[in-house]
Amino acid sequence: MRRLPRLVREGDEVICFDPSYDSYAPAVELSGGVLKRIMLAPPHFSVDWQAFSELLSERTRLVILNTPHNPTATVWRQADIEALWQAIRRARNLCIKR
Repeated sequence: MRRLPRLVREGDEVICFDPSYDSYAPAVELSGGVLKRIMLAPPHFSVDWQAFSELLSERTRLVILNTPHNPTATVWRQADIEALWQAIRRARNLCIKR
């Protein structure tokens, strides 16, 4: 979270998967960014990769990915990480994984 102001500029979009850590929204806003959220679908908290791809734009600067995902405790499967990477590569966006 401390690195966010160095990565996000005014008007940049940051995508996070919801439900998510409460501090993401204020951290992104304080950095001048716009938080875009994509809901994980219960019961297994899976991602709609089509919806994710549509959320990516030329203003997307960052995608926040936690594993295990807080607060759901979902551990991202290799197939999910590959799908995420493919969508980001197609859109030529930045992804930082911590």
